[in-house]
Amino acid sequence: MKKSFLFMKMLLFAVFLTNQVHAQISAYTFSQSTGTYADVTGATVLATSTANGFVAGAIYNQVYNLPTGSFPFTFTYNGVGYTGCDINSNGFITFGAVPPTTTLTTPLSSTVAYDGAISAWGRSLNAPFLLGGKTGSLSWGVEGVAPNRTIVIQWKDFRPGS
Repeated sequence: MKKSFLFMKMLLFAVFLTNQVHAQISAYTFSQSTGTYADVTGATVLATSTANGFVAGAIYNQVYNLPTGSFPFTFTYNGVGYTGCDINSNGFITFGAVPPTTTLTTPLSSTVAYDGAISAWGRSLNAPFLLGGKTGSLSWGVEGVAPNRTIVIQWKDFRPGS
């Protein structure tokens, strides 16, 4: 009895250790800060809303591809280097050859076969057009100076969709 308990304990420890070594993003960290909002400097605008609602011209359920070579440096995610991504208007980006479907709103629990996802919102979003003086836009840019550069995706003046 004592030997089998010890064996089970060692087996569970080995499984735990194996899972820790193979964790996909355990080395990533999250941080937050307080400050004043500023638009991305020198951003490339991917889309600006020209209509309200769920019609042509509205930024709603769309995917914008930044092809390989778009980033000025290699971004490493889950041990793989990328120089492009797919940006979904629903508040997330994905990596790899398989883009997400346009209506996807739950990128982290999806069964779509893209290589990885980073979700800032991951729910239905749309961008207003001249609503309360606001017009939404989707853009991306690079902040900082090498080797301390950051790729920034900006969903400006977006609001929850239905």
